[in-house]
Amino acid sequence: MSAEINRNQSKHKLNLYIYEKDLSVSYISSLLRTLQAAIREIAISDAAMQNYFNEEKKHTLVISNLDFDTAFKLEMIFIDVLERKFNQNLSMKVFDKFVLEFISFIRALPQPGLWGDASPKSWDPKAKSDIEIRMYQVYRELKRCSKVIIESGAKKIEIDGERLQLS
Repeated sequence: MSAEINRNQSKHKLNLYIYEKDLSVSYISSLLRTLQAAIREIAISDAAMQNYFNEEKKHTLVISNLDFDTAFKLEMIFIDVLERKFNQNLSMKVFDKFVLEFISFIRALPQPGLWGDASPKSWDPKAKSDIEIRMYQVYRELKRCSKVIIESGAKKIEIDGERLQLS
């Protein structure tokens, strides 16, 4: 990665914290593919953002920082492929919209019952939008871990077993 990408330039990055001792490579691969597809769907669903992904002006989602301390931390940003620079504006727009869509999806989930898990939600992909389908796929991948936090800017989603916290 080019040294010109200033990782401390903005809070508008997508941060993912996974609190698991042993993460399988296949899980990380599946999660990254699912996240990338969902983020792409969010980006191309907005006419104002579509221009960033045309042939002349390509932008790529990259992992700008990877750390493992108490949690496995991934930090993602968009870079302009030609200039190899962090596109703060695009990252902010796409990640903020992604987190808002994910929060909306989570709010529409059934509430947990008094004696355990939430009642099963009937899922008919034919009746859902492409974004809802992608959000369901991300949620399903994240639920495979015991505790996960996703944040962008001031927005944060914490999934800890059956407990969900949105802020």
